[in-house]
Amino acid sequence: MRVFSILGVGLLLLGIAGWWITTRILSDQGFADVMAKTVRQPAVRQYIAEQVTLKLAPTSKVITAARPVATTVVAEALGTQAVGNTVRKVVAGVHRHFFALGNNDAQVGLSTENAAATLRATLEAIDPNLARRVPNGVLTVATNITQNESIDVAAHAGRIIRWIYIPIGLLGAFLMFLTFVKARDPVDALRFGGFSLAVGGGLFIGLGLATPLFAAVAGDSQSGRGKAVAAFVHVLMGRLEGAGWALALIGLLLAFAPGRDGSGVAVRFGRARDALTRWWQLRRAKLTVGTVVIVLGIGLLTVPKYLLVYLGFLLAALIVYCGLLLVLRGTGIIETSTGTAPLRKRRLGAVAAAMVMSVALTTTATAAVVHVVKPSTKADPRADGCNGFIELCFQPLNQILWPGSHNAMSSAAYNFFTAEHIGSITEQLDDGASALLIDAYNGYQDHGLVRTNFTGKVDRQQVTDELGGDALRQLDRIGALTGAADTSGKKKDVYLCHLYCEVGAVKATKVFDEVNRYLNTHLTNVVILDVEDYVSPADLENALKQGHLWNRLYHLDLSKPMPTLLDLVNPPPGQDQEQRRVIVTSENQANKAPWLVGSYDWMQETPYTFDSTAQFNCNPNRGAATNPMLLVNHWLRAPGPPDPVEAAATNAQDELTDRLEQCVNVRKRLPNVLAVDFFGIGDTTSVCDTFNAAVATLTGVAGTETSAIEVFRQNPSTTDAALEQLDNLPKLPEITVAQAQKMLGPIAKTLERPSTTLEISELKGNDVTAGRFSRLHVTLHASPSATPSPS
Repeated sequence: MRVFSILGVGLLLLGIAGWWITTRILSDQGFADVMAKTVRQPAVRQYIAEQVTLKLAPTSKVITAARPVATTVVAEALGTQAVGNTVRKVVAGVHRHFFALGNNDAQVGLSTENAAATLRATLEAIDPNLARRVPNGVLTVATNITQNESIDVAAHAGRIIRWIYIPIGLLGAFLMFLTFVKARDPVDALRFGGFSLAVGGGLFIGLGLATPLFAAVAGDSQSGRGKAVAAFVHVLMGRLEGAGWALALIGLLLAFAPGRDGSGVAVRFGRARDALTRWWQLRRAKLTVGTVVIVLGIGLLTVPKYLLVYLGFLLAALIVYCGLLLVLRGTGIIETSTGTAPLRKRRLGAVAAAMVMSVALTTTATAAVVHVVKPSTKADPRADGCNGFIELCFQPLNQILWPGSHNAMSSAAYNFFTAEHIGSITEQLDDGASALLIDAYNGYQDHGLVRTNFTGKVDRQQVTDELGGDALRQLDRIGALTGAADTSGKKKDVYLCHLYCEVGAVKATKVFDEVNRYLNTHLTNVVILDVEDYVSPADLENALKQGHLWNRLYHLDLSKPMPTLLDLVNPPPGQDQEQRRVIVTSENQANKAPWLVGSYDWMQETPYTFDSTAQFNCNPNRGAATNPMLLVNHWLRAPGPPDPVEAAATNAQDELTDRLEQCVNVRKRLPNVLAVDFFGIGDTTSVCDTFNAAVATLTGVAGTETSAIEVFRQNPSTTDAALEQLDNLPKLPEITVAQAQKMLGPIAKTLERPSTTLEISELKGNDVTAGRFSRLHVTLHASPSATPSPS
């Protein structure tokens, strides 16, 4: 009979799972309800609001200056009933269309004028002009949370479930009831059935508890998406988890039901009363009760809602327990007259242990799935190249054009008053930045304001020129320019600021940790941090350690040839095998610590103060002409705060290309860092890719991946899917030799030709057919000390 009991529980669980799929995924109203609740989740609202303001910020100085404020306003608007109703209505309609057509590519679109109108009305308080720019498809970003292949496949495969889940569930319940009435010992059967039911409920509970793990799978380049997806899964799984708790409760009540041992409800309450009376005589009992009463009192004062919910849950469980016993006694399954073995403590322990194991089982299984689905964390330059392209792996650091972000920390994402960027450091890196120019100051928290901790005369004209008159007046108002800040040196932490932390500051450890997390998921990328440092090397070192970047530092040796990117991503045999993919240089503390290389011992630069694009030039500025790297400063600093609309023209393809070609002709060398404001606006990364493609063409590196792909293409066993995978590799733009020579002019014949070899691995036909191979089965070798040869 125990086999029938277990089978009954299994069928009942399948029936409940079918009910959940039918009512929450297959039902248009059910899924619409899930989405409406999802959009109200704080993590989801924050994610959508960040994406909306990120897209709006390039069109408005207001958003650029106050992106966090606008994000908060949009997030609040998303929580309104009007948006919830709109989401519910639109998702239900799209859901019906999706299943009617059977289209696997359908998206749960939320592009509606009603939702946009709600946000427009909310943003009117910030900027009427900005409000008019809110797109009708403002909520389409939510499709990035809900739509993935797994959900689509489950939805279509689950159609048959709506027809069979009720019979399956009823059959399971019937089998369980049959075991109760037909067993030789009904009480034992009842207890075992309850035990099995509680364990089954634990499986559903484990699934619910594991939903935060989905953040690891869903997290991508968009900040906050992982948490938003986890919130969506939590809402989606809520009904199933609730069913699990209900099954566990009913199962436990059955497992602990009294038998024919004289232990009716009254007897059990009597025993409990006697035990409490004896326990109350002990001194520790009064201490325990007093502590519990205090905690309950505090709970009633601070979180009365949650406390009453839990107390109500316990009261409801007690009522259900009493009702269940009466039903079982009324059916004759249990009696209270003669002896059946009473409950043993070890049985209670077994039930508790089994419950824990069942919860752990599904949680662990989910974690295992997450681990399998999550992209591999093993660096493979053959698959991903270096900084996104295989061709760059072979190049020395000074034969690459690095997309750079000037004053990268000065971002609206960190609430800087006169922000020079819209996105956070993570968002800038995701947009393609690989060189970050940052300023480090000592500062300290002063009632919510970060005070700059330094001494010396204030250059008020510099503040006016760089930050504008409004910033100067605000600094005067808060006392930043009149000695209000502590200058003793005792109150200090490392902040990334520009001129004054009072108008914008972000902790250095936060930014360094963002860079570290980016490198954790981009295992073949290298990042340059050029620090204009007004802090001691010891303070900067401590911040790098706390930000988890210290062990990633690559120590440049300027007395040796420049290493290649491959040397950092995949160190040669015999060298330090730990990846060190961060290069830190100092503008003000050069060589004051063994690890700290001077920015202008490594780089030379152009001027950086221009009021208009007509003033751009490539004249020498800081750094010796023999330094191996050339920094091109490309931004405007007209009076007033930086303007993202102006940056769109400054960072346009033609403007950037003209400036770089100008520097090639004037400085007779390849530009190596192109630093701009408002990274992500304009064509910075694409222009850098084009110049890197020109270098790759003239140094014989271009076409590396094409050679390998052609080997697979000629193999008759290679499938179309395998070729598609190979064709999707990121490639630098195709540049002819003539185009490359025109772009690079006088330096075209001076570029070093890296010493490289390319070995195509032997592949068995069945391996290729099955697609069991890395994106490129090649062995890459590069030697930074190779003898240069002209192209």
